[in-house]
Amino acid sequence: MTNVFTEEMSPFIKIFQVMGLYPSSFILKIHSLFNFGLTVFIFISAFCIFPVLENDNSLSLLVGGLVFVGILLTNLINITQAFFSVNQQTEIYRKFDQIDLMLANQLLVHADYKKIRRRLIIKYTLLAFVLLAIHVVSIVSVTVYGVAFSYYVHLIVPVGATRLRCIQNMFYVDIINEKLKSMNQKLHDMINRNHDKMAFILFSHKLQKFDVKEKKISSSLYEQIITLKQIYGKIFDVSNLINDVFGWSLLFVVTQYFIEFTSNGYWLFLALENLLEQSFAIQSLCSIFPIAILLTTMANSCFNCSENAQQLGVLIHKIERDINSDLQNALIREFSLQLIHEPITITANGFFSINFTLIGGMAASTVTYLVILIQFQLSEIKKTSNSTAS
Repeated sequence: MTNVFTEEMSPFIKIFQVMGLYPSSFILKIHSLFNFGLTVFIFISAFCIFPVLENDNSLSLLVGGLVFVGILLTNLINITQAFFSVNQQTEIYRKFDQIDLMLANQLLVHADYKKIRRRLIIKYTLLAFVLLAIHVVSIVSVTVYGVAFSYYVHLIVPVGATRLRCIQNMFYVDIINEKLKSMNQKLHDMINRNHDKMAFILFSHKLQKFDVKEKKISSSLYEQIITLKQIYGKIFDVSNLINDVFGWSLLFVVTQYFIEFTSNGYWLFLALENLLEQSFAIQSLCSIFPIAILLTTMANSCFNCSENAQQLGVLIHKIERDINSDLQNALIREFSLQLIHEPITITANGFFSINFTLIGGMAASTVTYLVILIQFQLSEIKKTSNSTAS
């Protein structure tokens, strides 16, 4: 069996290997363990060697500590899950190769990996460029103002690694999306051909001819539907493997991003109210925008994947019933039930699905917690003013 997917997508796979997100060899496993140790060292350094949390505002100090520990913990979870899910990732690549083989040999659908690779490279390059540009602005701001310099320097590596983990998840989901689009296009072509053939068969019935050709037509369509059904089963298996590989990572990443988004919104408010230095406003915005961009892009990939899977269900019911083939009609019903009971959904370890509904829920919750934090801050300011006056 040719490893078309593995060969064509090797640039992406090598990047994941170098960054310790797919430690498929002994040396890469050592590199992954080094990344784990580096994160632990950053934690020790931040709290014992170069204290990063120095702020007169007790509430702001608590929020800052929560964000800092959350980022490091999330990175540790990402490294750990990537380390122990190497076999599952290898199985994902193997199943993608099997799907390509079935599409090519049985349905005559050949994946244009040059086009797919070019499209993905453009997408991820633009995303990386935007994130890097914002990161550079953040570093320049920290260097110029010298505020919380140690805090942000300690987080450069963990933040970058977490963002790459999100891109790795998007990569697998985008590949599933490409397979589903190929299936939808093939099914659409089958529907059009079947419609024309059914019209021909109806005409031939009137002439009482072409019985043999009618059987061949039904047989060909029946076999193609079986193949599509088998391919969808493999894609569903891949989606489950992705959930196994990224489940805990996504749970911690989304939770961390929610905390970080809320915290930076709180610091932005304090900076605008002149309760913190103005440089904190720039830092907060440089943290908020990448989170919003990454989560929206990831939710869009997962949403498109689910939509294309549902589109299969819509198209399968457009195949005209064959009164002479109860077996084919039963297969269509069976395929339809499979699409209902085996939906393609990317979840955070089963706790919630990654889609636009999640983004809306996070936005609503962020506003709620921001109001609570601001109320605490205002009450603290009022308490300080009263003690000063007395």
